[in-house]
Parts: sequence; C-alpha cells; structure tokens
Amino acid sequence: MTDSLQAPAAKAPLPAQDSSQVELLATKLFNKKNSSTANKEEITIVLEQYKLLVDSTEKVYEKRQSANSFFLTLNAGLFTILGYLYGKDADISLRFMAYILPIFGIAICYYWARVIDSYKQLNCGKFKVIEQIETHLPLALFTAEWFALAKGENPVIYHPVTNLERRIAIFFLITYVFILLYVIPFKEILLWLSSL
Repeated sequence: MTDSLQAPAAKAPLPAQDSSQVELLATKLFNKKNSSTANKEEITIVLEQYKLLVDSTEKVYEKRQSANSFFLTLNAGLFTILGYLYGKDADISLRFMAYILPIFGIAICYYWARVIDSYKQLNCGKFKVIEQIETHLPLALFTAEWFALAKGENPVIYHPVTNLERRIAIFFLITYVFILLYVIPFKEILLWLSSL
C-alpha cells in the first residue's frame, strides 16, 4: 500500500518546471545520487530536515501575515487622515496634505504588492524543495495536497491567497489614484496655463 501511495507523487511533475529544472534541484538538494540505499540514520536526518523546512515555511506565512497587517493598518491610517482633512472641523491650511497623502499611499501600495510577490516567490522555492524531499519519503503530503488543489490553476477548487492579497493592494492603489484625481484642481491649473 505504501508503494501505491508513493507512485503518483514520484510521477507528478512540479508546477511550472521542466524535467531539467527538477533534476538540477534534486542534485542541489541531495548529496548522494542513489538515496534508495540510505540507511535508517540518513532517513532520520532527511526527515528532520524536512520538518525544519516545513516549519520555516509556516514561519514565512506568519511573517507574510504580519506584513499584510502592517500595510493594511498603514492604509487605514492614511484614509483616516484623508477623511479628517475633508471634514468640516479640519483646518483648511492642512488641505495641502490631501495632495501628498494619496501619492504616499500609491507608493505604499506598490511596495505592498512587491512584498506579496516576494513572499510568493519564497514560498514557491520552499515548496519545490519540499516536493523533492517528498520523493524520498513514504508519503508526499504537500505534493498530493497541491495536486488535489489543481495546482492553484482552477479557482473553483482553490483560489490562491496571493491573488486576494494583491487585489486588496491594487484596490487601495486605485482608490488613492481616484482621490488624487479628485483633489487636483484641474480648473485652476488650466486657467493658470491659459494665462501664460
């Protein structure tokens, strides 16, 4: 029964890779060509290293959540300040900040999207290594899970969180662009340009 569970994992290709990339990764990952002759001690070491890698993947996820919380809080703070600037009790002399804050918000959202992409790339690399290690273990849990989730290619089965995170950052970015377009005094600029 163990052989039947291991066979699909060994045959399932890694997402978005050709066979030469898989072979190169395997040569970088494993020190010996033939790990089937590994003794119990070597298997124990591989299993411990596998556990470390899976644990580090979870820690990357926690850092990713912290980064998203930071950027979300920063954007909420900017929207609060912008709301105050256009409130009836706001000092009119502070309204110049209404031009600066949306530009600052656009920059924040751009870097937020870059951080999301960076964490996605980091996790992809970690999971490629995990999948290679799993070819030397009795069960390929992560490989099977990714296969069951249609490798993230079918949104009916699984919609990757990265897509949602990017959409939130883009939503804020577009909102800042609209705010900036709203606060720019186009009539005054056109009058000034026509008077030149």
